[in-house]
Amino acid sequence: MISESSGVAETKISNQVESEKSLTWSSMEEAIAFYENTLIQDLGEDLASISLDGEFYERDSWELIENSGDTIILTLKNVGFGGRNVVEFVKEGEYTTLTFFEVDTPYPENPISRRKVRNSDMVTVSQEDLRPVESGEDLLTGYSAQEIEYARAWLEVMGNKDVEELNVSFIAQGEPINAYEAEDSATYPEDVVVLSGKIMADGMVVYSSNGDGTINLYAVPSHWQQGVVPEGQTMLEYTATIANKPTVVPITVGDDQEVATLIERERISQDADVASFTEEDAFALLKEQEDFNEDLALEYATYHADENYYELVIVSKSLQSQGGSGTVGIYHVYEDGTIVDTYAD
Repeated sequence: MISESSGVAETKISNQVESEKSLTWSSMEEAIAFYENTLIQDLGEDLASISLDGEFYERDSWELIENSGDTIILTLKNVGFGGRNVVEFVKEGEYTTLTFFEVDTPYPENPISRRKVRNSDMVTVSQEDLRPVESGEDLLTGYSAQEIEYARAWLEVMGNKDVEELNVSFIAQGEPINAYEAEDSATYPEDVVVLSGKIMADGMVVYSSNGDGTINLYAVPSHWQQGVVPEGQTMLEYTATIANKPTVVPITVGDDQEVATLIERERISQDADVASFTEEDAFALLKEQEDFNEDLALEYATYHADENYYELVIVSKSLQSQGGSGTVGIYHVYEDGTIVDTYAD
């Protein structure tokens, strides 16, 4: 006959075994699934699927270094930079800690970031930057994380550190990708940042930040000239592809001096949610005052935050169809309705 005390003891042992089992990793696959589910919780299913199915993530490239007790250590191919990154997974009761290490450094040297994830729902509850601050003067002290991000994103994508000014504006989720043909355009699936130089030739970057050292880069053309839509596609199909297939791009730290110099050239829109004066507003003012006909269209707009005006490049669609640039005017349009025709100066 089994005594009551013996039964209680067996129950305690069983619970202890189950508890110890829950704090170990059954396989590398369990850790990989944990990483992917955490990404889904952080980004949402739609954006996470873009990242996990994109060119910068190779699921088959995970390799096991060690699986011991509550800790499993894996490496993942860094498709963007080359080499491999070590990722350490540690189960700690209700939470799991993920630590990421610098590319191609021996474990456990050079950790770069750590996140604490709640096991019950895979939600990240805290994140920590582990990169050491360089000794001596820190060139980026005093700048916000957003200002630094804008400069690094521009340098990573465009590479032009000599741009005369860097304009920063914002477009809200749900706004049309092609604002000039809004009724025929797909919309942005999330809030995005728009970076542009002083002149059209400087280019444009449209992105959102993933908060993990990568951005979602949207392939929005810098201007919507005739012929920008691939043959056989409608505007809706073309812009839907832009919306649904951003490229996940890793952002390098870069040279602090170049970053600081570029930050000093930033011209940031005053309203980070919705600009009070948009390029659509500017174009509407221009059309009304100049009495434009249907042949004239907006080719490109650049916002100058320091004086709160848009530089609008206007083209003739009929001239463009003949193979030329079609440019017929460049205007500075201010919020108060002032319009300067630079061709007339």
